[in-house]
Amino acid sequence: MTKRDVVTLASKILGFYTVVYVVSSVPQTISAVAVLSSGNVQGGMLGMWLAIALSLSLYGLIAWFLITRADKVGLWLYPEEEEQVAIVALDRDVLLQVALMAIGVFLIARGLTGLPGTVFLMSRSADYGGSEGHRDAWAGLLRVVLQVGIGFYLALGAHGTMRVIEYLRRK
Repeated sequence: MTKRDVVTLASKILGFYTVVYVVSSVPQTISAVAVLSSGNVQGGMLGMWLAIALSLSLYGLIAWFLITRADKVGLWLYPEEEEQVAIVALDRDVLLQVALMAIGVFLIARGLTGLPGTVFLMSRSADYGGSEGHRDAWAGLLRVVLQVGIGFYLALGAHGTMRVIEYLRRK
């Protein structure tokens, strides 16, 4: 098994985990909507359902990408692997690099899919709890920003993060 094979396998595992997460979160989401809708303002339900639909759609797209494009993820991370030498015994550094990348991708996925719900909460914070709801909305936004930031750092490493920043500056 080469490094590229390990990354491909990790990508598929994360994709399947994401599918399981979406399926298992649907009942909890419906239950939360039922509780929140009891005293809801008339226009707020549509926004809540849109945020939920967008979050679940983003999870679905991420799962689809990780499962169907796992080979391309491995090729992108290891484009010039030396002669595809098989890894008989994975050393700690390689396994740690793959694990950190997987955790980083997981954090990015959780942060990005949590963004629609956070935006909805921020737009409706006065309706659901006044200043306390507003504080919770900002805490949710901070959680999203931290998850995405830490995820990018873990997935790309310091060198990869700097390459992304340089790429964005050129655009």
